[in-house]
Amino acid sequence: MTEPSKTGLAHSVLRVPSGFVAGATYPLQAALLLARSPTLWSFVAVPVLVNLILGVVLYLGLLFPAWGAIAAWTGGLPIRLANWVAGLPPWAARILGWLPTGASFVDEVLSGLLAIVLLVLTGLLLVQFGAILGAPWYGSLAERIEQLRLKQLPPTEPQTVTRALYDIWRALTFQVKKLLLAGAIGIPFFLLNLVPGIGSAIASVGGIALAALLVGLDFFDPPLERRRFSFRTKL
Repeated sequence: MTEPSKTGLAHSVLRVPSGFVAGATYPLQAALLLARSPTLWSFVAVPVLVNLILGVVLYLGLLFPAWGAIAAWTGGLPIRLANWVAGLPPWAARILGWLPTGASFVDEVLSGLLAIVLLVLTGLLLVQFGAILGAPWYGSLAERIEQLRLKQLPPTEPQTVTRALYDIWRALTFQVKKLLLAGAIGIPFFLLNLVPGIGSAIASVGGIALAALLVGLDFFDPPLERRRFSFRTKL
């Protein structure tokens, strides 16, 4: 495939409306396309089911045990401090008598912060592994849609177990490279937040641009992956 055909792939496949609010029409376009082409539902329903099962496994196997560990660790802090203060000399106990009460407040704040971090990490794992496991169906869905829109497809390999495993492997390496890209660009932007004023402004704009880049890579990946483009070409 020549370079011009690569650059024009998105418009030729999607034929999307242009303009600032065009993205707001995409969910409606997707719903209309599914209504007109019921055979596409299987390529949507299976990855949704896979993600639901994965979500249950992650939440039962990771979130709830970790939540219990956080509660056990933070909940015992006021008691440990109270016991420690009780063992101090009377004059020191009077000075530090506020520690157990303060620890109760710190315990609530710390529990909330750790719970938020835990939810975010679990959500990230669900998104990443869900994208990897659903890659064969997302690729088939993109293939069918492209066939409906263009009435033709590039040469593809037969759908076999070997190809499905290879698709999952390429999806895994794609996600790893995407995370490395996010770290290589995102960490410097994060550090720029330490610079007052201009640093925070640059970090905010750069963070939004990086997020848009990563989302674009995700949503354009199925038609690009079917052509077996390298990560650099996709980028």
